Amino acid sequence: MKITQNDIFNTQTAQPFSLDSSYCEVLPDKELRPYIRCFWQQVSCNSFMKKFGTHEENIHTDFHFFSAKQKIIIPDACMDIILKFDSFNNLESAHFCTIDKTPHIFTPKAEKQETIFGIRFFAWTAGFFAAEKINGISGKTLDAEPFFPVETKNFFKELEKATTFHQKADFANRYFLEKISLLSFCINPNLMNFVTDMIKARGSQKIQDIFQTVQKSERQIQRIFKEQIGISPKSLSSIIRYQNLWCDLLKNPSINIQDLVFKYDFFDQSHLTENFRHHHGMNIRQALDYAFKKRTIHTELDFPLQ
Repeated sequence: MKITQNDIFNTQTAQPFSLDSSYCEVLPDKELRPYIRCFWQQVSCNSFMKKFGTHEENIHTDFHFFSAKQKIIIPDACMDIILKFDSFNNLESAHFCTIDKTPHIFTPKAEKQETIFGIRFFAWTAGFFAAEKINGISGKTLDAEPFFPVETKNFFKELEKATTFHQKADFANRYFLEKISLLSFCINPNLMNFVTDMIKARGSQKIQDIFQTVQKSERQIQRIFKEQIGISPKSLSSIIRYQNLWCDLLKNPSINIQDLVFKYDFFDQSHLTENFRHHHGMNIRQALDYAFKKRTIHTELDFPLQ
């Protein structure tokens, strides 16, 4: 089955209206958009990723120390290749970030200048480009070489010749345009059909109903998801539903929550808010305040997380 532009899954960040001059992103060529969400760059001083788990007490503890310089990175159903370059544009490291089900915090630290260039794949297409199967790995930052050995030896190093973000993005765009000509041998139509149905249903369709539409058993689909995406169909569907819900809230912050309960087939409002908090790390009002910067956040959050 050929992926169409209408099947592309669009996502939003935790703070989509922020004017952050240190971060930029660009869409790939139209032919790549069914596979690659964007190319992005973060110019900062020495940075690190602070992960926190799914346990509620850990989320409370870490967010208590959330500062204005930190950013919340929410699940977006994507995977990233992250390339770190030093101030002389020499490649320092290459990592592969698998799909996240819960948020994490990005914290810049003022130690040294560096540039991070990222290639953001949709979670269901990253495996088409990778040499190794994901095999149930989620929420991890791994060495990129086992998954992208050819790119590690050639493409990543070639990016050192590109001194600006747009030069790097153009180079990456050309590289992956050539690569997708070989993807017809790698794309799993059962996976794409299943994910397409998820996207069309905004993640609200029951997984068992989608199983009936594909010509594979439930066990086979579960195995394909584990190998190619790293999480179950139910988990991916939950992220897709959450992202659609978040987009609706951003478009209309005063929307009636009960309308969203019906639209996205939640049991009740409590189920919706619990699911949202699981993926976002905040309740809906706090998330909207953060997105629109209605509160001034100084050294720590000035309200309790509930």
